[in-house]
Amino acid sequence: MDQADNPVDRLLAQGQGYYNAERYEEALSVFKQLIEVAPVSSEAHLNLGNTCFKLEEYALAETHWLKAIDLDPLESSAYLNLGNLYLKRSNPQAAVRYWQMFRKLNKTHSTVCLNLGIAYDQLADPEKAFESYSSFLGLSPSSPEAARLHARFDTARKAFGNNMIIAEKALGAGQLDKAREVYEKTLPMYPGSARIYKAYAMVLYKLKDYDNALVYYLKTYKHDPDDPTVLINMGVIYEKLGRPVDALWAYGLARRHRGDDQTRVAERYETLLEQHRGKMAIAFEEACALIPQGRLEEAGRRLKRLSELARELPEAAVLNPKIIDALERIEEAQDPLLKAAKTFYNRGIDAQEAGRYDQALRFLGRYLQLYPNGGKAAEVRERLDVMRKTMGAVVQSLLDSEEETP
Repeated sequence: MDQADNPVDRLLAQGQGYYNAERYEEALSVFKQLIEVAPVSSEAHLNLGNTCFKLEEYALAETHWLKAIDLDPLESSAYLNLGNLYLKRSNPQAAVRYWQMFRKLNKTHSTVCLNLGIAYDQLADPEKAFESYSSFLGLSPSSPEAARLHARFDTARKAFGNNMIIAEKALGAGQLDKAREVYEKTLPMYPGSARIYKAYAMVLYKLKDYDNALVYYLKTYKHDPDDPTVLINMGVIYEKLGRPVDALWAYGLARRHRGDDQTRVAERYETLLEQHRGKMAIAFEEACALIPQGRLEEAGRRLKRLSELARELPEAAVLNPKIIDALERIEEAQDPLLKAAKTFYNRGIDAQEAGRYDQALRFLGRYLQLYPNGGKAAEVRERLDVMRKTMGAVVQSLLDSEEETP
C-alpha cells in the first residue's frame, strides 16, 4: 500500500508539510483528522500538540503531549516539549521532571542540559545547576554560551569565597541575622560544601526556621553521611515538624556511630519507636500524597525510610507490599524506559488473553528488548514460548487439514 492509499501516512505527510510551511491553522485541521483516523497513534498526538503550541493553545498542547507519552513512553520529543512548556509557564520543577526523563532517552542533547541549569537556577539549587551546566560544557565546549558560563563561574567562585569569610565572621560574633543574609545571597551563586551547609543549617535552626534548616542539613548529609551531629540535628528537626518516621531514620543512623550522645540517641530512638507503633499507616499516606504533587524524590525518600522501619515493627510489615508498589510507581514516573517496558508488558498480556498472539509476541518482545533482565523477564520468556508452541500447533493443524483435503 503506497502513501496515497494509506490515510494515516497521507494525513501525516500533509500535516507536516503545512507545519513546516508555518501554515499552522491548516496543519491543525489535518492533524485533527489524523487523530480521528488513528486515535492511538503517539505520532499523531505529538504533531497535534506541536501545532497547538505554535498557535499558543498551551493547554491543548499539554494534553496531546501527555497522551503521546501515554501511548508510547519512548516518545522523547514529548518530554522535551513538556519541559519547555512548563518552564514557559514558570513551573521549573515540572520542567526539570520532564527534561530529566528526556535525558534518559537522549544523553547527548546539550540544549536540554543548559535548560536544566536554568531551571535549577530558578529553583535556587546551585549544586544541580552546576552539574547540569557542567554536562552542557562537556557536550558543547566551544559554544558562545560555554564561554559565558565559564566567565560566570569564575566571577561567582571569587565572590563566593569572599562572602563566606564575611558570613563566618558574623557567625563568630553571634550576628545570626547578618550571617543568614550573607548565606542567602551567596549560596545560590555557586555550590557550597558540607562545612558551609552545616554552618548555614545551624544558623537557620537557631533562628527557628526548621524547614530550611532541614534542607541544608540534608545537603550536608549528602556530602558527609557519617557526621552523627548532623543526623541527630535532623532527628530533632523531624520531631519538631511532626515527622516521626523520618526522625527514627535519622536517630537510627546516628546510634550506629560512637560518640558521647550514643546512649541518649538510642534511648530517644526506642521511646519514639514505642510512641508511634500504630501510626505507620498515616506516615505512608502522607508520603503517597506527595506523588501527585510531583514531589517524587521526597516521596521516595520517605517511603524507603518507612520500609526500613517496618522491618523493626512486625505490625507495620503489612505495609511493605503497598510501599513497594508506591516506590515502583515513583520509579516508573521518573524512568521512561521502565514505563515503556510496563506498557508493553500490560499490552502483551491483554493481547495474549484476547488470543491476539501476533500482537502479544510483538509487545512482549519489546519488553524484553528494554528489560532483558527485568523482574518479569522469566515470565515473559515463558509466555512467549507457550504462544509460539500454540501458534505452531495451529499452523500444523491447518497444514494437516490441507493434506487431507481430496
